[in-house]
Amino acid sequence: MTFSVTGGMVGGNRTVTWNDGKLEGDSKVIAYLETEARLREIEERPTGPPCGPYTWTAKDTLADPLAALFLILESFGQQATADNLEITGEVPEVPPGDIAADGVQ
Repeated sequence: MTFSVTGGMVGGNRTVTWNDGKLEGDSKVIAYLETEARLREIEERPTGPPCGPYTWTAKDTLADPLAALFLILESFGQQATADNLEITGEVPEVPPGDIAADGVQ
């Protein structure tokens, strides 16, 4: 599975690609993602949007495509909107039975 997220950040557009558990693209964004993922693993914090769905991984958060997508989207911060983000490729879906971001199962 491979997907890419491109969006605006300070200094211009940045792209990060997740390819079967490996990150490619902007080195500063990747460094942030690796640090944030490790902190969540140490602190046992879930990964996901404010209203869910969430993923919990005890190790290697970035190996999970859904957790990686959530972290990548978070890395674009409050500037991220549907107007300035592009997600391409095989985008991971929320598993059946999980609570979607809008609260509907």
